[in-house]
Amino acid sequence: ALTTLFMLIGVLPMLALQIQAVTDSISILTRDPAQERVAFVFCTLITLFAILFGARHIATRERHEGLVFAIAFESLVKLVMLGSIGLYALYGVFGGPEGLEVWLLQNQTALTTLHTPLAEGP
Repeated sequence: ALTTLFMLIGVLPMLALQIQAVTDSISILTRDPAQERVAFVFCTLITLFAILFGARHIATRERHEGLVFAIAFESLVKLVMLGSIGLYALYGVFGGPEGLEVWLLQNQTALTTLHTPLAEGP
């Protein structure tokens, strides 16, 4: 019970950040301020996903390979998508590393502005 409590305390803020990130992203992309509905639908989908992939049977010694596979698959999808967005930004927007270097040299003030919060923050 104590381990479960500590895991809940550790995982709950990360889950809340993920829900907030998804709802903020969708509201920015759609310009729809109805975040509560999106958050509820996302939470419902996460719950159904966990139930369908191995958390249906609760036992102390049972292993949830399906749920572990689902989490690993989700991480792989995120990694591939983040990499493809980075490659698109590098080659589609800037035309390659040389184009990015030229843009960085031409926009020193924008680059300084982007790094300012990092220099001032903790």
